Amino acid sequence: MIPVALYPIPHYFEKLGILSTIEVPKRIAQRSVLFSKGKVKLYQGEGINKFVNLSVKGFTLYHYDFGIVYPEKDYVYPIFFYQVIIAPQRILVLVHYAFNDLNKAEKLVGIEELLQRDKQYSELFIKEFKPQPFIVEDVIPNQFNGLVRTTDIDKAYEAIAELFQQWHIGMLQQGKCNSKAEIDSYQQWFGNFRSKFYNEDYGLISTKRYMGGRWSKEVFNKYLFDL
Repeated sequence: MIPVALYPIPHYFEKLGILSTIEVPKRIAQRSVLFSKGKVKLYQGEGINKFVNLSVKGFTLYHYDFGIVYPEKDYVYPIFFYQVIIAPQRILVLVHYAFNDLNKAEKLVGIEELLQRDKQYSELFIKEFKPQPFIVEDVIPNQFNGLVRTTDIDKAYEAIAELFQQWHIGMLQQGKCNSKAEIDSYQQWFGNFRSKFYNEDYGLISTKRYMGGRWSKEVFNKYLFDL
């Protein structure tokens, strides 16, 4: 049996009080297939066009959480996204901040404070991990990626939510971008990044295994990646 968190990860995001729920069709919001369940939650907030959270529980041996934030189009700021994979005796937690120009990223308002908080929370890890090779050139180097003890799942969920809050504060302080050229370049990069992540990450393949292809593809295409 895998450990059961006291609350699902959306609880911790909602507890922050900075997001409002966007209605999702019932057939997408919650689906059960044999012994597996999938849930999609959608939020918006100040400066945030949408924040998508997917949770998949497969049998009693697997749980997957994935979330990605879409800032409003006139914000040029690193993208916050996370993955949590829970299996017997191990929990893998990955949090990333992706940006189109890593040389400029760490100079943006709030990023230094975010990385400091990120480092503090990395004390939860029993083993640190590097980002997947195909995203290394797109993500700011950080430390909150690795294996945590099964008893620390709730602490990990809470840390992810607090890192999101810190990220959100920085984005709003950075403010909107006034350069159309920068916005267009950033949006083009973001579209390419999503396409690459969609095609090379294990998330869709894993979700299809437990939830079937039709529901999984609609969730990933229409909600998570806007493809």
